[in-house]
Amino acid sequence: MALEKSLSYSFGPFRLEPPARRLTRDGESVALTARAFDTLVVLVENQGRVVTKEELIRSVWNDAFVEENNLNQAISAVRRALHDDGNGNRFIETVPRRGYTFVVPVLEELAPHLPMPATPQTRLVPAPAPPPAAPRRGMDGR
Repeated sequence: MALEKSLSYSFGPFRLEPPARRLTRDGESVALTARAFDTLVVLVENQGRVVTKEELIRSVWNDAFVEENNLNQAISAVRRALHDDGNGNRFIETVPRRGYTFVVPVLEELAPHLPMPATPQTRLVPAPAPPPAAPRRGMDGR
């Protein structure tokens, strides 16, 4: 059975697997709402650069009309999940009036994910063997 490859991210004690929609800390699942999870993915994928509030809203809410308060709630939920309390655990930096930056180093990995569904096997039928070659005769016909 072939394995599908997917990108996952590791930072600190966390592992983020977007295709599986899973965040773990030291191997234990961390609960996040769908919007908070998507917000974290956007921040991690853009690690080290300011992601504007508008960019986050567009990416996470697909251009739906939402208030900035919805984004603030998602960022708050992500910070709680990451124990980002400012006391030595700092993952997300707020850039006043602009957006947010994911500030810790992120390791990207191509890792096995979910097994791909089995494809129907085509039964191969062997080709018939070629007929035996006629014996060669010499110049004298023997």
